[in-house]
Amino acid sequence: MMIACGAEGLPSGPSLQPQLQTGRQGLRVGQPREGYPNHDEQLMLVAINRSRSDPNNVALETAGACPTTGSAWRAPLPPLMWSFEGSRAARFHGAHAALNGGGLSHESYCDLRPDVGTNGCAGEASCSCTFRSGCWSCDSKAGCGTDPFERGRLFGFPAQNEVLAANQSDGWTANRAWITECIGEDGHRLILTSDGQDSIGVGGYRGGSCWQRHWGANGAHLAVPLAVLPAGVHRDLGGGRIAYYVNYHEPSGGPLELDLVLDGACLPMSREIGTPENGTWWLELADDGQCHQYWFRARGPDGARHTWPEVGAWRSGACEGFVAQALPADCESCTEGETIACGLGRCAGEATCSGGAFGACAGPAPEAESCNGEDDDCDGHVPAEEYDHDLDGYSACEGDCDDHDPDLAPGVEELCNRIDDDCDGVTDEGCGEPDGGPGPDGGTVPPEEPKGCGCEGTSRSAAGVVAWLLLVGATVGRRRL
Repeated sequence: MMIACGAEGLPSGPSLQPQLQTGRQGLRVGQPREGYPNHDEQLMLVAINRSRSDPNNVALETAGACPTTGSAWRAPLPPLMWSFEGSRAARFHGAHAALNGGGLSHESYCDLRPDVGTNGCAGEASCSCTFRSGCWSCDSKAGCGTDPFERGRLFGFPAQNEVLAANQSDGWTANRAWITECIGEDGHRLILTSDGQDSIGVGGYRGGSCWQRHWGANGAHLAVPLAVLPAGVHRDLGGGRIAYYVNYHEPSGGPLELDLVLDGACLPMSREIGTPENGTWWLELADDGQCHQYWFRARGPDGARHTWPEVGAWRSGACEGFVAQALPADCESCTEGETIACGLGRCAGEATCSGGAFGACAGPAPEAESCNGEDDDCDGHVPAEEYDHDLDGYSACEGDCDDHDPDLAPGVEELCNRIDDDCDGVTDEGCGEPDGGPGPDGGTVPPEEPKGCGCEGTSRSAAGVVAWLLLVGATVGRRRL
């Protein structure tokens, strides 16, 4: 089943300024953060961008082979940049349904807590739902709680739309189901190929009692710069074959060179879809079952060098994940004095071309991690305790005793509530007895409030909630919303 929200001609989400949390050390394009994106999500991102570059290609499955109506003609559009905040919101929504017995719905199956985006909750109802607001069931389109626009805002992402799917095999096939819809049942297709958005959050979650695989994406306009190589991925084709894809976009012209760099070997790629200025390049190889690392390099029409990821490499074959140090390309040539970005974290610097080859990275040396929100040891990761997750001005290593609750931090006022509000190691100092005795202001310590989600079958009026287009797919065993 699939469902689309915010399609053309329907109201979209509210206009919100993104509250982006990137840490003090910004990430480079293609570099992961805190486990985002996973491989399924990378597949979805590349597939969506691939479809946007040539959205009317039936042979390459970016339009449907509909027997009577066909798929609506759509204008080619630039690719979308990946959003960490949007992906957190998208993956959470799938996990939330899967972990608590929910179906497929734009509205959550409970009213989400205001701190759900900062309290570290993985999706369990006990840490994500307000008290007694749940309406859990496997019925799709039956959510009674938070809408996708408010949910995105809770994660710092001003979502304008949302597409969902369940039980598609991976992120690539989820996009195929959305993008090949026929006229009259094409809300997802219209959303994914609409202008006015430059960023996207993609989420995938495997597991659950109602559906076994959950997929979702939401778009927004964040006014972010568009990379020449915005996304890349590898894809298992089956039958001992593996394909590598990278999205390319440069309005001034196609690439002079575009290579897959596999274990340091440059392998020229060919354009699979789109135009030279806006398309997807690919290369299909035999899968030898070994562990490989890869990245992509391009020379733009002006000779400028571009890579994805900008620093580091990804792994394929018998291994997965990101590595901070990529093997150099055996075909790399350069112009005397040309520089390229290199190094991660505080080691970020430049390498300069001399004698036809880039020299060593000229950047600061790695150091032991300290509490500063920086990647001091240059391994591509900022330790979780150095992020200010709840945006209260303090990280865990700076003394925040609960970095998922903005009301708890050093220096805040201590309340009579059985909680160490000011993180000084003492609870309710100056208060009366913890069973309701007098407090410092003459009041009493309040009794403990119930916590968690009662998950009772309550309902909520839909008045005032933005309308959305609901679509039910005809494929048995797979649903789209």
